[in-house]
Amino acid sequence: MRVVDSLQDEEFSVWSALGGWRGIVESVAPIIVFVATYIATHELTWPLIASGILAGLFVVARLVSGQQITQALSGAIGVALSCVWVVFSGRGQDFFIVGIVTAAVLSVALLVSIVLRRPAVELVLNMFWEKGAVPRRVCTTLTWVWFALFFIRFAVQVPLWWVGQIAGLGVAKLVLGLPLFAVACWITWMTLRPFVSLASVEERSTVDNGVDEPQR
Repeated sequence: MRVVDSLQDEEFSVWSALGGWRGIVESVAPIIVFVATYIATHELTWPLIASGILAGLFVVARLVSGQQITQALSGAIGVALSCVWVVFSGRGQDFFIVGIVTAAVLSVALLVSIVLRRPAVELVLNMFWEKGAVPRRVCTTLTWVWFALFFIRFAVQVPLWWVGQIAGLGVAKLVLGLPLFAVACWITWMTLRPFVSLASVEERSTVDNGVDEPQR
């Protein structure tokens, strides 16, 4: 996870959290192309073709340059699913249904983890750090932050989807996408950074005391 990796940095980088210029373009370009093409043509065929081809080109570009394709591939899969949904439903607003459903599922999952007193953030951190390194109350607070992110996305987009506001959905997707994600990443970084610093001090202290010295 980029957020966890960035905890080692002395300063928070929005650029890095969003995946750099390439990650930003890969995230927003298919949406912009779909909405712009739809507004220009008032039909679904060309918007679907244009956004689908663009998402595929991003994956190819990553492969050619020898870079990791995870982000581009996940984006391409999302676009493909969205296009398939539109083809079957015949409604342009369904291009955004995958994102809406994803936001709903993640909101429920995060809320359930809080109710069960097993906050999702704690579960994720335990995969990278020693269990219990961050107090549960802190993990719970951060889980609420991420719940708010996905719930806001869901709550704003559902009414627009219901009335078929494709342009409005595009704007909402862009505004509530990377900018809101960057804010959540910054809050997470600011909250967890002191615990990373403390862990680093304890690790250096252990090494200085000779605990990790090899046996002779």
